[in-house]
Amino acid sequence: MPVSPLQVVKKVIDICYQGNYQYVTDFGWYLSVLIQLTHIDDTKHGKLIASQMMDVTIRVAVVRNFAVKQLAALLTNQVRQRRHHLGPLLAWFSAQHEPTPAL
Repeated sequence: MPVSPLQVVKKVIDICYQGNYQYVTDFGWYLSVLIQLTHIDDTKHGKLIASQMMDVTIRVAVVRNFAVKQLAALLTNQVRQRRHHLGPLLAWFSAQHEPTPAL
């Protein structure tokens, strides 16, 4: 039986979130995977993906600048492509979290 893209999205998130991210050792990688998952056409998990991106970015300070840059680019691409399933949440997030200056 073939696996649908929606099942893959849900499974990836379930595995990574398991045990409060106990199996994720590289949160930059996880954010990159989540961003790639947003490119699946007609995903029904847009809110779940956005929620995971926000959760990781808020909790893991070392990936915050990377996340904000990636989310800003993702938002720009979604507006350009008229794909708005993450738009409102990502717009709010980008406004709330400007990159911090490098020390």
